[in-house]
Amino acid sequence: MGETEKVGCMASSHKDRAKFVLRIIGTGAGMMSRFFRRVYHHPDIQLIRNELIKWIIITREPGHVSIGQSVSFGKNVVIKVNKGGTLIIGRGTFIRDSSDILVMDGGRLQVGDACVIGVRCLMRCRKLVEISNDVRIGPDCKVIDHIHSPNLNGRTLDVYWSKPIRIGEGVGIFSNVFIGMGTDIGMNSKISLNSVVKGKIPAQCLAGGSPATVTYQKKTQKADNGAQ
Repeated sequence: MGETEKVGCMASSHKDRAKFVLRIIGTGAGMMSRFFRRVYHHPDIQLIRNELIKWIIITREPGHVSIGQSVSFGKNVVIKVNKGGTLIIGRGTFIRDSSDILVMDGGRLQVGDACVIGVRCLMRCRKLVEISNDVRIGPDCKVIDHIHSPNLNGRTLDVYWSKPIRIGEGVGIFSNVFIGMGTDIGMNSKISLNSVVKGKIPAQCLAGGSPATVTYQKKTQKADNGAQ
């Protein structure tokens, strides 16, 4: 066999391989398209996507969901909004991998602009969770605005107690922090890692511990001028 015939055979085999690969890709794309068409029309699933489909919002019955521009989601993010629940995510917010967010019946969870929710964060909203702009929440944090009734004589009563959680603008929360119901963190405060926060934390301070207490309070400009 001459060199010309060899080159011709190789070119033909490459073309066949290319056609085969394109056929597989086309089949896969068709299957994905049919799958997502079914998902879009499924009564219990609301799918919202950006450039790449990496996240899914599942609702028992559709609640109100508002997603701002340039919002990013990591892998395996699960967000559930039950009937009557409201979820608002502001512009430029990033929710990182494996975060789990649940808005229960009648709850309202609002995340401001340019926030970061760390990996494996857990949020449960039954009444109100308000997170202002530019908040940074570290990995493995939990934000829960309610508690369930205790187990009495082997029975668990379907009763919840809930109080709003408010996190002010510019707050930084380090890893593995628990934020319980009724918490109000003032703007630009920092919460150290492994803390349990419940109640009011003033603005411009560093707090930590279990329960969290203020360890450093930044003096205001007014107080500095008075001291002079």
